[in-house]
Amino acid sequence: MYILAQSFSKSDEAFESSTQTAPSIYYHASTLEEIQGEDLDHDSELGIDETWKLKQSLQVSIESIHLALLIREKAISEFSDVTWGEKTVMKLWNEFIFHNRIFAEKQVGDTLELFLLEKREEIRVKKLEKSLLLHCLNLWQFGLLNRQDISKAMSILNHV
Repeated sequence: MYILAQSFSKSDEAFESSTQTAPSIYYHASTLEEIQGEDLDHDSELGIDETWKLKQSLQVSIESIHLALLIREKAISEFSDVTWGEKTVMKLWNEFIFHNRIFAEKQVGDTLELFLLEKREEIRVKKLEKSLLLHCLNLWQFGLLNRQDISKAMSILNHV
C-alpha cells in the first residue's frame, strides 16, 4: 500500500498548477520511506506472509479450549449431589459436543442421536443407561429435547 503525499490549496487554479508541475511523492505505508521511481511498480506489502499469526492464534485457541475442557471435567468431578454415572455421562456428552459443535437449540436432538450412535457401546458397558435417561430428562426440562427425541434416543440405546 502506498500513501500519496501532496497538498492542494482550495483554489482550482492552484490545484491544476500543482498537478501539472509537481511530481507525486509516494511513501511506504509500513516504513514511511519515500518510494523511488522503479519501486512504484512493486507493492512491498504483497510479499508479507502472515500465516504464522494465524497458526499461532489457532494453537493458542486449541490449547485454551482443551484447558477449559479439563477444568469443566474437574468441576463435574467435584459435584457432590450427582452420582458417578451422571458425572460420567456429562463428561462423555461434553467431550462429544466439543468435537461436534451445537449452534442452535434445534440441533440438540440430532446431536444426541449421533452421540448415542458413537458412544452406545461405552454407555452399555459402563451401565450408564439410567444416567443417560436422567441427562436426557434434564435437557428436556430446559426445552432442548422433546419426548420424541428422548424416545428415539432410548430406542437407539436399546437397539442391538
